[in-house]
Amino acid sequence: MSSKSTRLLFLYKELRKGPLDIIKLKSISKQKDWIVSDRTLYRYMDELERDFQVEGENIVINTMENNKKQWKITFDGDEKEHITENDIITFFLLKNYIPQSIRQNREHFFDKFYEWCWKRLSKSKTYFYINNQPNCFINTDFAETVYTQKEQSFLRLLIEAIQELKTLKIKYQFDYTSLHKSTSEYLTIIPLKIILHRGTLHICYLNINDEQINLLALDQIIELKHEDYYLKKQIPQNFENLLENLFGITNNIDEHIYDIELEISSTLGEFIKRRSWHPTQIFNLLENGNYLMTMRCGINRN
Repeated sequence: MSSKSTRLLFLYKELRKGPLDIIKLKSISKQKDWIVSDRTLYRYMDELERDFQVEGENIVINTMENNKKQWKITFDGDEKEHITENDIITFFLLKNYIPQSIRQNREHFFDKFYEWCWKRLSKSKTYFYINNQPNCFINTDFAETVYTQKEQSFLRLLIEAIQELKTLKIKYQFDYTSLHKSTSEYLTIIPLKIILHRGTLHICYLNINDEQINLLALDQIIELKHEDYYLKKQIPQNFENLLENLFGITNNIDEHIYDIELEISSTLGEFIKRRSWHPTQIFNLLENGNYLMTMRCGINRN
């Protein structure tokens, strides 16, 4: 069993990564097999705030919704970091060219950024670039998925579940990713990653019932609720490698991985070779002017 001082040191290291609240503390406790009450976890954090003194670092306590406490570390130093023209261009590239599924309902964030920049840069020539960048970009949003408010709320819950190690019970409709016919419309899952594929958000998850890793499109989900917490050791260590066995995001027709060769005409090859299809893709120019595309993956609907 770990000592109290070891636990306090571990919690301080976790604080340096980001804020903690009782939900995250309970998740950590479960992962580390600490058999402690909520009251003990609160006491640990009170001791950290009272007794841990690190130069340049301060533990502060915020009261969030429903009087829930949040602990975080603030760092001393100059907050007026230098913002360059390239920083501003990078921000607006992200703002304008991220999919509308991500941009949707997040204009308040960009308003906060403008206000933050104005307070710090209003006397600087750099602010010229903030005022003029929005005139430079257009995103057609062609063929991207449009999400409802309900689906946007599901996205927030999925992010929260991944961060806080929560299992979810979901109900889904349709089949975009070639799920097995025996798959129930109700699933209890461990969400692993949120994946953007061709303008649509997908959830990579572990099905707790059959321990298979699959993907669902966000707009397939029609019901979603929190079930329980899980341990990190329940997640297959190689699940990201399993994703590389797919061509796109559709389930393979069988368990085999193939060495695939495709000969492509010179005109079409010039188009295809400039695009990302699979992590293992290689293009070689043949003597006849065509291209040979090779990759190693499964075969599926894509």
